[in-house]
Amino acid sequence: METIKNYIFKNRNDFTINRINEVSYFSTNESDVDNFTRCLLNTIMNVKGIKKKKGIIIVCIGTDRSTGDCLGPLLGYKLKEIENDRIKVFGTLKHPVHAMNMDCYLEKIYNTFRNWVIIAVDASVGASDHVGLVTISQGPLAPGAGVGKDISRVGDVSITGIVTSSRSPENLMGVRLSIIMDMVEFLYSSMEHLKQIFK
Repeated sequence: METIKNYIFKNRNDFTINRINEVSYFSTNESDVDNFTRCLLNTIMNVKGIKKKKGIIIVCIGTDRSTGDCLGPLLGYKLKEIENDRIKVFGTLKHPVHAMNMDCYLEKIYNTFRNWVIIAVDASVGASDHVGLVTISQGPLAPGAGVGKDISRVGDVSITGIVTSSRSPENLMGVRLSIIMDMVEFLYSSMEHLKQIFK
């Protein structure tokens, strides 16, 4: 089993320090999967105290009741396939994590999985020319901020999929499912590599 510390040492020349809140943007083209994966690993390895972390928690936020907000549950449903002793996934189609139960889930996570890296994934609102892109940054994610919701921040690493440029919650229903599925497939293709490190 390769420890996080050993992985960092072997690949130390591939990692550069990301500033907190520095956002990187990626298309969902298959050709960008490797670049996103390197950025994801880089961001994880720069989490404070990474050498002492025990594993990865992936919190996939959203609800299947709204097309524009179903990125999290759909991705979580697929990521359940890579769960093991060091990777845990919260937020699926059957058990979504959303505004109404977020605090309950976070309390469970913080009490049960102390000293784990938390990756938060959610759909987001952005500029019109960014719709369809996915982002990654170091630091907590603010779920619902784009549509005026005040929900607890979560995560050491934040991943978002920009699904619309409209800040109206009603317009999330009009987001094309194909945009969401492209993001799900892209993110899964990248994040499934985590099981090769955290096993």
